[in-house]
Amino acid sequence: MTERAAGMAYRAIVARQVIGAPMRSVTLAPSLVADMAGYLRAHGVDAEAVCLRAGAHGPAGADASRRISGDVMAALWREAGEAASDPDLGLHTGFNFQPGALDIVGYVMLSSATAFDALRRGARLVRLLNDGLALDVERSATETTCRVRRLDVRHSPLFEEPRQMIETLLGGVVYQLRLLTGRPLIPRVVRLRHAAPSHGATEHARLFGVMPEFGASEDAVVLDNSDLDITLRSANPNLLTAFEGHADAALRALEQSATLSERVVREIVNLLKGEAPPIAAIARALAISTRHLQRGLAHEGTTYQVLLDEARRELAVRHLAAPDATVAKVAWLVGFSEPSAFHRAFRRWTGHSPRTVPVG
Repeated sequence: MTERAAGMAYRAIVARQVIGAPMRSVTLAPSLVADMAGYLRAHGVDAEAVCLRAGAHGPAGADASRRISGDVMAALWREAGEAASDPDLGLHTGFNFQPGALDIVGYVMLSSATAFDALRRGARLVRLLNDGLALDVERSATETTCRVRRLDVRHSPLFEEPRQMIETLLGGVVYQLRLLTGRPLIPRVVRLRHAAPSHGATEHARLFGVMPEFGASEDAVVLDNSDLDITLRSANPNLLTAFEGHADAALRALEQSATLSERVVREIVNLLKGEAPPIAAIARALAISTRHLQRGLAHEGTTYQVLLDEARRELAVRHLAAPDATVAKVAWLVGFSEPSAFHRAFRRWTGHSPRTVPVG
């Protein structure tokens, strides 16, 4: 085993030991399950049986308002891939999204003025589809990059083998833009962090129109601005206002569904750099008094110090898994001004030193 492989194996072991941290759990829109079921039926697969085995309760009688847990979705990807004998299931479903799969996000994009406007607005709302991921859209003079970013959420099987999830998301972006513009849009570049599949990547090249760069430093598609500056025939300012109002209400409802502990951890993560944020700073961010915050956490059976400690622990393990991580950098990212203090805390959390194996 190489030194690098040993390091990765060690960090995987430590990551499995770091359980119970109060990060927010991942949930996904039920419309994605319905779309998956439709795709399976169209290819002669018993979709109801697949959903039942995955714990998705079958698409036929599913509650359309009930979000799907990340763990269930991970099981659904696995069961569906096996049932369909399709190792590229995520890629294929991404390039076959039906209009209803994106729900209100799709209606917002459809009503937007231009393809770039649709991409920008859709990216802002992607949490409604999968609240464990974000899409960052960056535009330069000639091209636009759309990057996938994992949010700070509780560990889930969904992220253990993320290839299908990432490929369906980026494939879906390209496919929807093709539908909106009516053009055979081909990205300049497709970058994927995971390795090329063992069976080859001819399907990737066929569907994207370009061979992806596998083993890249990010998951992203790079698009020509000329393809995105097209005015959409479906543009409708009045409907856009109505649809975005509905989407914003759905985002607020999703936000409010989080427990107080989850909201506190999210604010801790936002403010954690160089020093640990005091409870008063978190209370201000949540627009409540410190006393109210303390009482609310006590009602949930925890304290601010417990949440702070556990958030730092999980983030430390996650950051140390990055190829370019250094102990000093990670210590600062999780709120320690001195690496020595981070060393002591990390050993207390995991029973290991962050220097047990080389990081990198």
